[in-house]
Amino acid sequence: MSLSMWVLAIAPIATLALFFYFKDIHKEPPKKLIKAIFLGAIVIFPVGIAELVVENMGCTLSYSPLSRPSILTAFIYAFLGIALIEEGAKFFVFYRYFWDDEDLDEFYDALIYAVFVALGFAMVENIFYVYQHGAKVGMIRAVTAVPSHALDGVAMGIPIGLAKFVYPERRGFLIPLGLIAPIITHGVYDALIIIQTTLSVILAILTVIVGWLLVPKIIRYTQSQKFS
Repeated sequence: MSLSMWVLAIAPIATLALFFYFKDIHKEPPKKLIKAIFLGAIVIFPVGIAELVVENMGCTLSYSPLSRPSILTAFIYAFLGIALIEEGAKFFVFYRYFWDDEDLDEFYDALIYAVFVALGFAMVENIFYVYQHGAKVGMIRAVTAVPSHALDGVAMGIPIGLAKFVYPERRGFLIPLGLIAPIITHGVYDALIIIQTTLSVILAILTVIVGWLLVPKIIRYTQSQKFS
């Protein structure tokens, strides 16, 4: 793969990482953020194996990317064959390695660590897609799938931040929600893409646009809770 293709694959991840980093008032140690990206990146390999196992078990209703599936098949495949596995792995990484980290001491920290784990995963996935499908797919993913992965990280970080800093008495509900919320956002986006109609693709793009329109407000809210 040429240098330009490597740049195309990695630049969207770097751009989003820098966006969330510079939004942080009290910067996290770069070493910890690199760790989050690294763990998110390496978890994609067991995830890939798990997705193959699930597909071979018939849990995806024999979905084939070469054919246009029914709406029901698309949603089952997107939620059970992709979102549950991928977000479950990201959630495990976050909860295992960052929930009790001493540097996770503010609401926004939950958001940024969850996003960086998601971006690590998206980086490796994006490299594979650019390598297999070329620059055109890379450019499309730069403004769709990659930002969608970051939004999944936001969806994970919000409930976890609420559980740790705002409503610790509701952790029994909010921590599981930190897994459920990104499964929903990820599953809906992927299902709309898999359906392969013009309308469904437009709706998928709209979910990304709406999500990113909400990001500044979400960031302001998380930061307003730091000193409460």
